[in-house]
Amino acid sequence: MWEFLINPWPWWFSGAAISVTMFALILFGRSFGFSSNLRTLCAIASRRRVKFFDFDWKKEVWNLIFLVGAIIGGYLASTTTSCPARVREVASDLGSARSRSVQSLSRSAVGRL
Repeated sequence: MWEFLINPWPWWFSGAAISVTMFALILFGRSFGFSSNLRTLCAIASRRRVKFFDFDWKKEVWNLIFLVGAIIGGYLASTTTSCPARVREVASDLGSARSRSVQSLSRSAVGRL
């Protein structure tokens, strides 16, 4: 079971899971996403001084729990399943590819002047 969880999953699995979640939330009349969390946090902070944030934010606590879970899940995934040497290798490859593309763009821009 552990091997199944730590190995990469197929790309379509996450798409299907997100689709099922979104349709279930629409079916139950809920909003979903991090922007909804920002609205809820502003409603908590504004204390009904702004009309847009004047709603019962306590009904949206489940979305804040989702936000906290995403942060905790991201931390756990990065600390338990990542290979730091591979991440550094990919980052350096991306950095060198970026610098090469910037150099070629600057050469082509100078050539057009």
